[in-house]
Formats: sequence, C-alpha cells, structure tokens
Amino acid sequence: HQAAPQDQQTVLGEGTVIAVVPSSDQIVVDHKDIPGFMDALTMGYRVEPPSLLEKVQTGDVVRFTIDPQQKAIVTIEKMSK
Repeated sequence: HQAAPQDQQTVLGEGTVIAVVPSSDQIVVDHKDIPGFMDALTMGYRVEPPSLLEKVQTGDVVRFTIDPQQKAIVTIEKMSK
C-alpha cells in the first residue's frame, strides 16, 4: 500500500470574500487555515473559469476549491451566513 501523494488534486477552503477583481479574474479571500496547504490569511487567487466571479460579492462567506497545479480557485459556493 502506497502513501497518498502530497500533491492533492484539489484543496477545499472556507472564507470571506474581501474583494472581487473581474479585470484580472481574481478574488481576494480572507480564509481560514487550510490544513496541509496554507495557514489562515488574506490572499488573492485567480479564478478559473472567470464566470465564477459573477456568483459572489464582497462580504459573502464562501466555500471554495483550489487546484494547486493551476494555483486557481476552480469552484466557489456561497454559504448561508
């Protein structure tokens, strides 16, 4: 039995949208600690596809999936406050 590889397919995170930047297809998220991937911090991520930005606005609490290879958020889902 082999141990699971470190490069996971995707990483799940949760946080609050600080800014939506359609001009650069980015979203800035203040996210909680993502175990094994990144500490809690506020950071901008590229969003792929950019149409995901239409679903969210500043202040939304979201759950998102990061593709570590692309260094991009590939899904965003609004959570109820």
